[in-house]
Amino acid sequence: MGPQDRSGSAKRTQAGPAPESGWRALLRAERQRLGLTQAELAGRAGIAPETLRKYENGGRTPTRASIERLLATSAPGEPPRRDSRWVIVVSSKTDCRDPLHPTVVVVLCSSQIEYQGRHDVLVRHPDGGLRTDSIAQTDLVFVVEKAELLEERGRGTLMADTLRQVRAKLGETLGFGPSLKPL
Repeated sequence: MGPQDRSGSAKRTQAGPAPESGWRALLRAERQRLGLTQAELAGRAGIAPETLRKYENGGRTPTRASIERLLATSAPGEPPRRDSRWVIVVSSKTDCRDPLHPTVVVVLCSSQIEYQGRHDVLVRHPDGGLRTDSIAQTDLVFVVEKAELLEERGRGTLMADTLRQVRAKLGETLGFGPSLKPL
């Protein structure tokens, strides 16, 4: 039997610090990579420094929009950096058999975050839009290794020829070619 208070009812035990979650670690790592203090990053993202401190320490859960704003911040004049590991997500909600119509979602692995029990990712869709999406268990997820991927201002973009190659691979009735590996 657990500890009890004076009334005889069981006391609630104080929870320890919140477990490290993917988005919390990603946020801290990105801030440190940019060489910014919490106050500097908060100022660029338009939130209070105390709020950012609570996000990083697990005292508060950010909205998806807040995560996007914080991760979109980059140091001024920072050169684009290369990243060769990307996640390819084909949503179960779209028709992925037609290679002429964009149905492939491209995500930097480093942008994958866990948010409230779902795997949410910051994605650049083939139409150029940038949105936060969830990866459902029914989605097909692959990792593709490509050297010609360029990350600009913290967001990923695929070179057009690479996107065509991915579409072609997926267009082969979802045949898994050598450049697409299950995640």
